[in-house]
Amino acid sequence: MASCAFAGGCPSDYVAIAFSAASLIVLFARATYPFLVHKSANTKSSGFGLVIIQLVGSFNLLISLVMSINFLKIKHRHQWQECYIWAVWFEGPLGFGLLMSCRIVQAFQLYYAFVKRQLPPLRSRIFLPMILLPWIAGAALIHVRKPMNRWCHMRSQWVIPVVCLHGLYVASLVGVTRALRHIEFRFHEFDDLSQGITVSSILIGLWVATYILNELHEDIPWLQVLSRFLLLVTASILVLAFFSLSVSQPLLSQMSLRKREHLELKTMSSALGIRNSGIILRTAMLDINRPLDELLQHKRFRQSFMAFADSCLAGESLHFYDEVYELSEIPVNDPVRRVYMARYIIEKYIVAGSEMEVNISHRTRQEILGTLDLAHPDLFSGSISELIRLIKMNLAKDYWSSMFYVKFKEESLKDYDGDECATEMCMGIDPPCIKRSPTDHVAERRIRGPLYSLGAMAAAIVFSAPSFALQRKRSVFVSSIENCSRPTSFDSNISLRFREMAIVSSPTRRRRSESLVCSSSASSMDSSVLPSALLFDCDGVLVDTEKDGHRISFNDTFAERELGVIWDVDLYGELLKIGGGKERMTAYFNKTQWPEKAPKTDVERKNFIASLHKRKTELFMTLIEKKLLPLRPGVARLIDEALAKGVKVAVCSTSNEKAVSAIVSFLLGPERAAKILIFAGDVVPRKKPDPAIYLLAASTLGVDPSSCVVVEDSAIGLAAAKAAGMKCIVTKSGYTAEEDFVSADAVFDCIGDPPEERFDLAFCSDLLQKQYVS
Repeated sequence: MASCAFAGGCPSDYVAIAFSAASLIVLFARATYPFLVHKSANTKSSGFGLVIIQLVGSFNLLISLVMSINFLKIKHRHQWQECYIWAVWFEGPLGFGLLMSCRIVQAFQLYYAFVKRQLPPLRSRIFLPMILLPWIAGAALIHVRKPMNRWCHMRSQWVIPVVCLHGLYVASLVGVTRALRHIEFRFHEFDDLSQGITVSSILIGLWVATYILNELHEDIPWLQVLSRFLLLVTASILVLAFFSLSVSQPLLSQMSLRKREHLELKTMSSALGIRNSGIILRTAMLDINRPLDELLQHKRFRQSFMAFADSCLAGESLHFYDEVYELSEIPVNDPVRRVYMARYIIEKYIVAGSEMEVNISHRTRQEILGTLDLAHPDLFSGSISELIRLIKMNLAKDYWSSMFYVKFKEESLKDYDGDECATEMCMGIDPPCIKRSPTDHVAERRIRGPLYSLGAMAAAIVFSAPSFALQRKRSVFVSSIENCSRPTSFDSNISLRFREMAIVSSPTRRRRSESLVCSSSASSMDSSVLPSALLFDCDGVLVDTEKDGHRISFNDTFAERELGVIWDVDLYGELLKIGGGKERMTAYFNKTQWPEKAPKTDVERKNFIASLHKRKTELFMTLIEKKLLPLRPGVARLIDEALAKGVKVAVCSTSNEKAVSAIVSFLLGPERAAKILIFAGDVVPRKKPDPAIYLLAASTLGVDPSSCVVVEDSAIGLAAAKAAGMKCIVTKSGYTAEEDFVSADAVFDCIGDPPEERFDLAFCSDLLQKQYVS
C-alpha cells in the first residue's frame, strides 16, 4: 500500500480507471444514440457541435485526473507526461473549462431566444472561444511560473486564484439561469442549467477536498489512495450527470441511465402539443378552383402536394410552408411555444447550409435572421409569399396532372361518398347547393374568363392588325390562359392550342409583330432611360452549350471514371431543371443509385462529386478553347451596343467559374471580356432559382435591381431574375423551348443579328416601363 500510494498502480486505482472508462462508453452512447436512430437530425447545427465539445471536455477531464494524480506507474520522462500538460491544460481549458463554457453558451442562447426573443448576435463557434480566453490565459501563466511539486500539487498561494476562476464561471452560469427562471420551458432546459450548476459546484468542492487531503496528509498512504479513488469515480458519475442533450436537440429522445425512453417525437409541432398536429381529420369541403395559397391551408391537400414535391426532389418549400402553418396555430399570447417553433424553423430551413434550406431572397433571409421578435406572427410572411410564387411557377401545373392529385381526389370522394354537393366541389364543379358570394365569382372568372374571350381571340388571329395594341391584347390573353392551370370543365388542350396560336400565329405574322415592337421601342430611344446593367446567363444564352457541350463533357467524365453512367439527350433535358452541375449529379445519383466506385459517406461523396465536376470542367474548356461551340446570334452585337452606351454588363451563371470565364474570353474576345464581370459557380451558396446571384451582381455593380435587364433561357433562371426584382427577356434554347415563360417580360427565339434581329438595347430600355410577349 505504501509503495503504490504515491507511485500509483494500486488495485483500487485500476478499479477507478475501469469505472471511468465505462462511464465514457455510456456517455458516448447517450450522445450518439439519438443521432444514429433519428436520421433527420441536423449534424451541422451549433447544438450538435456543442454535444461533440461536451464529449471532448468530459474525456479530457477524466484523462487529466488519471495522468496527473498518479493512478498509473508512469515516470515523467517526456515533456508530454509532465504535470503542466495534464493538470493545467487538460484539466483546465480543455476539460472543466470547456464543459462550463458549453453550458454558458447554451444559457446565453436560451436567454436571447426566450427573454429577448432574438437570435444570438454571436454564433457558438465565435462565442465559445471568447469565454475560454480567461482559462487559456490562466493556464499559460501557471505553465510559465511552474508552481507545482513533483506530485502535481500546487503551492497553497495558487489554490485560491484557481478556485476563484472556477467559481467565476459557476457564478456566471447562476446569473444567466436566474434570468431564465420565469420562463415556462417545454423541455428540460432550466433543469439542465440547474443541474450543471450543482455538478460543477460539487466538482470544485471535490478538487479542493482532494488537494487538502493529498497536500496536508502526504504521510498517510491509505488516505492518498482513497482520495484518488473517490475523486475519479465521483468525477466519472458527475460527468454523466453534467452532459445535456435536450437544450440543443429537444426532438431527440435520450437513453436514460435508469430506463429507455419510448416516446419519439417526429415533429416539433407534436412536441409542442400544437392542436391537431399530425392528425388528419375528415376532409373539409374543398373547392379546387380556389387560389393555391388558400388550398395549401387544407391539411390533406397540403400533404398530397408535399408528397408530389418530394417526388420531384423539391419538397423543401412545402415542408417549410407546413411548419409555418403549424406555427400559425400557436396563439400569439403563447410566446414561449412560438419561439420554440420559430427557432426550429430557422435552424432547419433558413440558416445557410441548413438541413432543408429554402430558396428565398437574401434580403428576406436576413430580415428573418435579424428579427427583433421571434414570436412575431408575421415573421415568415415574406418568405412564404416568395415561395408561393416559385411553387406556382415550378410545381403547381404538374401537380394537377399527377397521380398524387388523382389519389387525393379519390380519398376526398371516399370521405364524402353520397354527398353530391361535396363531390362536385372536389371535382372542380360549382354545385347548385353552394350559394356564391360576390368574392367567390372572382375565382369563377379566373377559370371561365378565357372561354368568354374566344370570339375576340379568333378575330385577333384572323385579322392580325399590325399594331402594338393587338400585341398587347395577345399578352393579356396569354396571361389569362396561363393562370388557368387547374382542371375544370374547360378543356386544357383547348387552352394550350389557343396559347400556341396567340404566341406563334404564322411565321410571317410573327416576324412582322416582332419588327413592329422593336421599331416602336427604337423611336423612343433618346427619351428612354437606359438599363443600369445588362445581365446575361451563360449556358443557353451566350452559347447553346447544354446538349453538345456540358452533356458531352459529363458523359466523357463518367466514361473516364468507368461509372457506367450515360446521360442521353432527353434525360439531360430533365436534369437541367436542377441548377448547378454538382447539384445535378448529386440529385441524379440520389434518385437512381450511386455508382459502385462512389464512396459511402456523405463527406466523401461530396468530394467525389467535386472531383467529377472539376474534370468535367476541364473537358468542357477544351471544347471552348477549340471554338467548337459558336456564340448565339446577336449576343456580341447586343453586348457591344451596351458597352458603347456605358451600360454595365455581367454574366451570372450557375456553371463553374472557369468554364464561364473561358466562354467569355475565347468566344467574346479579350477586349470585351475585360469589361464584363463574371458571377459564377459557388460565388453564392444557393443556385438558381434562388435570386442570390443576381442580387450579388446588382450589389457589386452598385445598381438598383429594378433597373437591370436579365437575358435568360430557362424557367429557373427566369424565376431567379424575377425574384430579384429585375426585368427578364427569355431567349429560348434547344432544351428550354417548351418551358413555361408566362412571367417573362418578353420571349424570343434568340437575340438575332440583322436582318433577323429580334431586339436591341432600345427595346431593353423600353422594357423597363412596358411588357411584351413575342
